[in-house]
Amino acid sequence: MINTVTNTAIRPLLLIAILLFASSLFVAGCVGALTRGDTQSTKEPKKEPITVTGCLDKGASENMVVINGQDGSMYILKSTDVDLKAHIRHKVAVTGPVTEIDDEEGSEEYREGGVMMLVVTKLKMISARCQ
Repeated sequence: MINTVTNTAIRPLLLIAILLFASSLFVAGCVGALTRGDTQSTKEPKKEPITVTGCLDKGASENMVVINGQDGSMYILKSTDVDLKAHIRHKVAVTGPVTEIDDEEGSEEYREGGVMMLVVTKLKMISARCQ
């Protein structure tokens, strides 16, 4: 009889303990998921667009276009939005984010010189001639 009384008295306490444990695991999992989401978004920095004004020129390979900025900077240009070749030897202002140079033919010498790639999203023609 003592055994039955003890088991009956312990069962509600055991059930409460199991529910508390399961609830704490659930809360810990939710907090962990939220924290992981925050750290993943901070791992990838947002690339703010810049504007470079200068003259467009042919690069080291046939399909490459570069800009020689008025401030002495040089960028390899890439774009799916703008026809860059139509503006070779024009003075322009190009806008877009700066990235590492991808593995294009002829880009090795630029990469070694510290030149970056500007992905052009907007082009404003200033003059049909570079001066």
